[in-house]
Amino acid sequence: MNSNTETDDENSPLELWRALRDYICAACAMFGAPAALASRRVVPRGEYKGFLPWLGACENLLRKLLFLDAVKLELGPHGPPAPRR
Repeated sequence: MNSNTETDDENSPLELWRALRDYICAACAMFGAPAALASRRVVPRGEYKGFLPWLGACENLLRKLLFLDAVKLELGPHGPPAPRR
């Protein structure tokens, strides 16, 4: 797959990474920077319930994108490593 194909397809990994970036930026704009949230000792329940779905969606998309990128890695000349016993 060449880079032109990746950038032209709206479902390419590059475009999905850009969508994740936009999603994270939107979440930060609505709920504050991650460092600011992490520094708080207590987050009110209503606020927590408000950003929990966004956090879960960001995490889910990130995991899927990492998996897609890992699949593209070459295994090398000897194939996958032997399972450990």
